[in-house]
Amino acid sequence: MSFLRNTRSKFSSFLDLSHLNSGTVRRQACSLNGSDESVGNPKHAQVVICGGGVVGTSVAYHLAASGLTDITLLEQGRVSCGTTWHAAGLIGQLKGTMLSSEMSKYSRDLYASLEQQGHGLGWKQCGSLNVARTKGRMTFFKRQLAWAKVLGIESHLVTPQDIKELCPLLRDDDLEGGIWIPGDGVVSPTDVTNVFVKLAKEKGVKIVENCKVKKVDTENRKVKAVETDLGRIECQYFVNCAGLWARQVGKLSIPRIIVPLHSCEHFYIVTKPCQVPNMTPVVRDYDGYIYLREWSGGILGGGFEPVAKPAFFDGIPDKFEFQQLPDDWDHFQVLLEQILHRIPSLNDAEIRSMLNGPESFTPDAMPIMGESPQIECYFMAAAMNSQGISLAPSMGQSIVKLMTGLKGTNDCHTVCPSRFMACHNNKKFLYDRAKEIVGNKLIHVQCLYSKCCSITRVVLSQQLQLT
Repeated sequence: MSFLRNTRSKFSSFLDLSHLNSGTVRRQACSLNGSDESVGNPKHAQVVICGGGVVGTSVAYHLAASGLTDITLLEQGRVSCGTTWHAAGLIGQLKGTMLSSEMSKYSRDLYASLEQQGHGLGWKQCGSLNVARTKGRMTFFKRQLAWAKVLGIESHLVTPQDIKELCPLLRDDDLEGGIWIPGDGVVSPTDVTNVFVKLAKEKGVKIVENCKVKKVDTENRKVKAVETDLGRIECQYFVNCAGLWARQVGKLSIPRIIVPLHSCEHFYIVTKPCQVPNMTPVVRDYDGYIYLREWSGGILGGGFEPVAKPAFFDGIPDKFEFQQLPDDWDHFQVLLEQILHRIPSLNDAEIRSMLNGPESFTPDAMPIMGESPQIECYFMAAAMNSQGISLAPSMGQSIVKLMTGLKGTNDCHTVCPSRFMACHNNKKFLYDRAKEIVGNKLIHVQCLYSKCCSITRVVLSQQLQLT
């Protein structure tokens, strides 16, 4: 790892975000052609990144920003063609753990900085309003408020009356309160990816589209080269950012890499314009499994249903690029009911479209980020659990820190690849687990609080019985 250690002197300026060049990137509705056709497939690179979604391009950008330029990013289709293009683009800083919140804060700050410097990524600081139907949820919001103060995230507990003032569209008669995060916002996912591509290429990163990884060669359990359908690339480091395909890519090396994730269908609807104010905050109703944001004068509403619908058990189809899955209104019904409950005026709105796109989930609903315990110099940044847009910048930053030996402010063991064993990578287990983990992704913060209380009661009861 010596080739990256000389970048430490540059790293402080990199974290300050002041190194970013100003410029404007044209907004586009779909992926830009980021491929360096004049360069072709290189024969050697210090780092090869597999995956051209928002995470892979973020890793490429952050490595280049830290001083490393001999980087090749390989994308089997087109940049952002997997799951990035259909993301809702929500940027919320308060997550279910302090680590995730810290990572999301960095992402939010980077997006705001890029937008301020003229890079068009659709950043809109409309704030987030997370509402609570139960006292247990409010208790957790109070805990989030405590670590928000530590992390420097402006947050405020609010009453139902405050919620009505912040977002008059919402029904509030069944709410205990909520938490308001004014610094949150939304972005355009494809524009974010395009910005990362542009800035990375300006620093010398090579982007090769329509190039599929066939094998990751190793020697003495260390990365040696990457075989592609366009030729062989000798390299020192490999980063698996393949998203939906990350588990499949993990099988392309000897020994195989454990990447336990499974795809699930993820639904949201977009209404036609219905006089929704542009700066309407993002609303998260965890107890109703839903999220809501303004979209072109209407509402984008989706969520994470209690019993999810796994996808691609028999494998992801070839050339699955910029594609959706079939509509399933029956399955979406549980979320639609909650959306209409929270915003009653939508009962009179017209639905413009439903989007059903796949997202990948791990058995514990936490990302996989770090160096593989099976192969040296094989890094992973995958399985975002539908948080790719809000975590991608911090994933790139974290990969740089791990490669250079720098430590973050928090222990990353909760996202470390070594937390999984081979049994977790069983396809049948992942299929069954995916059904339940998606809903738990949204309600797990309350579950954690409830479980802690339950465990405490059980332990105290046992101790009393012993005495």
